[in-house]
Amino acid sequence: MTINISDQADLSNRLIRRIKFLLYKLKEKFQQIIYTDVHIGTEGHSPTSFTMSIVVGLPGQSVVFTMQEEEPESLIKGSYLKLKRILSKRLGRNSQN
Repeated sequence: MTINISDQADLSNRLIRRIKFLLYKLKEKFQQIIYTDVHIGTEGHSPTSFTMSIVVGLPGQSVVFTMQEEEPESLIKGSYLKLKRILSKRLGRNSQN
């Protein structure tokens, strides 16, 4: 699996490593993932909100979604949970095929 992360929000290396760890965790559960593109940016100045767009390459059509939060930690956790739910619906219960 190829992971591409475009960080325009200047997140710390700890948060980038956390994103990669969660994506590899999903790869272990869902073997069909081919690649993942993550784009992180900021919007506004007071308060600053973080946006994350994720593209997950699967056989057939890719999964694309965007989330927006005010805290990067909650953005990463929420994106992981949303992506896990989407993949379990898309790939079904038999994800180990």
